[in-house]
Amino acid sequence: MAQEANTGKRYTRLAMSLHWLMALMIMVAFAMGVYMVDLPFDDTRAWFFRHHKNIGLTVGLLLLLRVWWRIRHPAPPLPPETPDWERRAAAVSHRVLYIMMAVMPISGFFTTSFTGYPTYFWWIPIDLGKWGGENELANDIFAFIHVGSAYFLAFLVLMHAAAALRHLIIKRDTVFQRMLPGRAEEKKE
Repeated sequence: MAQEANTGKRYTRLAMSLHWLMALMIMVAFAMGVYMVDLPFDDTRAWFFRHHKNIGLTVGLLLLLRVWWRIRHPAPPLPPETPDWERRAAAVSHRVLYIMMAVMPISGFFTTSFTGYPTYFWWIPIDLGKWGGENELANDIFAFIHVGSAYFLAFLVLMHAAAALRHLIIKRDTVFQRMLPGRAEEKKE
């Protein structure tokens, strides 16, 4: 398979695909998480928890691929007219987004590990194990981290989207288009 080159103006197709797939999965997992916690303890609640975990673990695995790909294919440069403060803000916000995308599946896995419930990965009949048996205090700590980081990640995603829309609507530069599939047009002066 030929290695996809970064043209310098846009992200690679794989980077775009991972970005949008993970964004969708994170939004679905967040919505499921908010909804499922108030469900009665029945098969419906179990279905939501199982799929919430599967989506979270998938996001964690996709994040590993995304980080590996990003190391090999750096982000295209921002437009030359981008102020230094904005460059620094973009770099910091992207790092924090990546950190939170890692914290979520890790804290979720450990939360489950201390409940006594098994974690399976989609249709693969592999019990990912429990790392400490039932432990209410450990469960509460990791659940607190998981829920708190979920809301923080949701805030970061909203800020990320707002910044992207600012580039599209207000600044009218090419930053937004770098992450969209299809053709990219240069800014016309």
